[in-house]
Amino acid sequence: MTSTATVPATCFGKLPSRGDFVKGPNQHSLTRMLDQWLSSAMELLSEDPRWKDAYDAAPAVDFAFVGARSRLSIIGHLRPSQDASGRRFPFLTVATIERDDVLMFRCGPAGLSRPFGQLRSVARAALSGTELAQTLADLVELNCGEDFALALASDPLGQFVRRTSIAGLAELISPQTPPDAIRRIILAIGLLMRPVLGSGGSPIEKALVLPLPDDEQHRNLAASLWLYLVTAFLRKTNCELQVLIARDARGARLVIGFNGASSRTLLTVMSPQSAPEHAIVLDDPEWIEQHDALVDDYGVAKLSSYLHQGATTLESAVNTFREVFLGE
Repeated sequence: MTSTATVPATCFGKLPSRGDFVKGPNQHSLTRMLDQWLSSAMELLSEDPRWKDAYDAAPAVDFAFVGARSRLSIIGHLRPSQDASGRRFPFLTVATIERDDVLMFRCGPAGLSRPFGQLRSVARAALSGTELAQTLADLVELNCGEDFALALASDPLGQFVRRTSIAGLAELISPQTPPDAIRRIILAIGLLMRPVLGSGGSPIEKALVLPLPDDEQHRNLAASLWLYLVTAFLRKTNCELQVLIARDARGARLVIGFNGASSRTLLTVMSPQSAPEHAIVLDDPEWIEQHDALVDDYGVAKLSSYLHQGATTLESAVNTFREVFLGE
């Protein structure tokens, strides 16, 4: 296994200290793609008469673009910003990670706490007035690929699922989250994703929105768990995922989009009320209780019963999930 990060991290967007559009010297094709992603999202957002209020209230976002068959992944941090004249547009710090395995696709957030934190720190400093030359120098010093490889060497997701129970994950997400919500989320992921098996295409047009713990360490681990369950159905596809992690007034959220750099996926984070029809929110999908599979499908009914037990470890839950939905 090799991991490389030979191209320096870069940045672009608008900063309060400058009147012009800021763009780093590296990765021009990448920044063009991301510029289109952001510009299209801003156009969609502007259809809302109160778009400025929505933009100003939008959270910062850690993001990644990962593919089932792609060696190259994109990671970054986005912060709502504006230029010296008050013209609104986000500021991004972004890096690429190249690997010859699928770990970024299957469980990327588990190894991205440090890279996300570094990109976030540089972006925050830039918005606070750090000179652009210093921002670019700080980005050149980053080696996100090496940091990702070092983090995954200790198997953080494996350790997390072995030591955490269904009830434990519920408590991490929120003291108000019942353990049964975790059961319903896991079942919903399986039932929503199962149709993609063997199809070779994108499973759903809508993004999935899943709850996360507020603290950063557990937030990325829980995001990896949800991503691992979702991507189990996508290993033989050409699917390109957009992975967004943000914290707003509702709490921390993971958004998984199935259509690459879709601006509508980003809009579900920037202004959730602007595009409710483009997302399936799985905070606690109570609709699962009326699903026919809980009665007609022995395996699903068995998994549901097993997940009712709050002391069940996440590792056991994942193994049973794979057995029921994937035949593994």
